[in-house]
Amino acid sequence: MKKKPNYLSTFVYGFIGTAVSACLAAVAISIVASATVLTGGAALAACAFLGASLGALVATEGMVESDLRTGNNRNPIEFVTGLTGGVFIGFAAGAAVYGVIAAAPALAAGVGQKAVMFLGETGFTTKVVPEIIKASAGVIAAAETTFSINDAYTCGSGYNPLLDVVFDDNVEAYETIEFCVDMLALGYVQAAETYGKTPSDQGVYIENENNLHDYDDGQLDDIIDMQTQENNKTVFKYKHDPLQNPKVLKDAIEDPNAVYGFRPKKDGSLAQFADQNWEIQ
Repeated sequence: MKKKPNYLSTFVYGFIGTAVSACLAAVAISIVASATVLTGGAALAACAFLGASLGALVATEGMVESDLRTGNNRNPIEFVTGLTGGVFIGFAAGAAVYGVIAAAPALAAGVGQKAVMFLGETGFTTKVVPEIIKASAGVIAAAETTFSINDAYTCGSGYNPLLDVVFDDNVEAYETIEFCVDMLALGYVQAAETYGKTPSDQGVYIENENNLHDYDDGQLDDIIDMQTQENNKTVFKYKHDPLQNPKVLKDAIEDPNAVYGFRPKKDGSLAQFADQNWEIQ
């Protein structure tokens, strides 16, 4: 015989869970509002707390629906356990999703540069490839969010909707796909840290295997340091004469005392770099 649900305790649990969710959302909003500039750390914290808020709300909904359906009438310890589980699941998911989305521009730029190096500078390598990388971030983030919401609901209710409806109770397939999504999210962020280089809109042209590439300020410092060390061993020589490239002549002038033999023109598009010290130390 089905037990009659305790509507009062179920209402109280629902109210408490919703209040906790609202408090976590308020923390996320306050982080955004108090930050003069939403830096990586502040944005990460805001997304994590927003995820925790969603996790608490979904877990609460799962517990309330389950108790009303089954008449379980869980005790306060069981409620706190389910709510805490939802909060932690949501917090971790929010941080993971932020990591993927934040890594997309850097990884797209880095992979685009690699594509140009190996395949040449075409519309596909400079535009299509980066857009594919950015779009993949959205797919991974959506999958991560879906599984996390499902986990939070399962934590509260004991019922797994994705496993039942989508995977037809195939536990092995469900766990395999969820594991792959988690690994893709982690791998995406790590790949961005390893290969992602964000070029500036205006960089310094350095010739490499018939291709021209843009380098930002940070990369320029590394290039200068590397070339300075190399010059202690041997004199740098171009495989292809930059003077034959009109793009180089438009923005740079020949200077045998400068790193790579050229320095930016003061009246070119690289004028902001012209006054820097380009001489070989």
